Amino acid sequence: MKPRLLVLSDLWGIEKAPWLNHYLIDLSAVFEIQVYDSCQLAGVPTEELPEAVRHAHFVNEGIEAACNQLLRLEPKAVTVLAFSVGGTIAWQAQLKGLPIQRLIALSSTRLRYETQSLNTPVQLYFGANDAYAPASEWLERMPVTYERIPDFGHQLYTEQQIAQQIVKELKAGVTT
Repeated sequence: MKPRLLVLSDLWGIEKAPWLNHYLIDLSAVFEIQVYDSCQLAGVPTEELPEAVRHAHFVNEGIEAACNQLLRLEPKAVTVLAFSVGGTIAWQAQLKGLPIQRLIALSSTRLRYETQSLNTPVQLYFGANDAYAPASEWLERMPVTYERIPDFGHQLYTEQQIAQQIVKELKAGVTT
């Protein structure tokens, strides 16, 4: 039986994520995958919204709504692969009781506001050119493993070469 992998999208949702296939195709051989659209979990309206409006919706009520949805939908232990706001959703959901075995999050810059650590292995990736990535002090204070990838910004997770690196790491973590 394959282990379960939850995938949480960025703030644009899965409709605007053709890059997600860079991850899903290879990972489906190893995991039973459940993809969640962070916008749907958070109740973000589906019409075209500017980034600032989407972001405000997540910050004001959407992250909490998405956490509550995940707690309702996912009662069993899972590994989570999350992108941008999806990482914050996963982090906060685990603090509320979501049984996450392992969290890998890319460009989850809002984590810089988190003050409680998780009781699960956490691997974070940020583009070295992402102005909103957590400061080194935060990264050293929290029990996380992290990597700042040179020459990339916030959208690093959309690049195939980054996806290949993450897929390789996820596969290496699977026990057979």
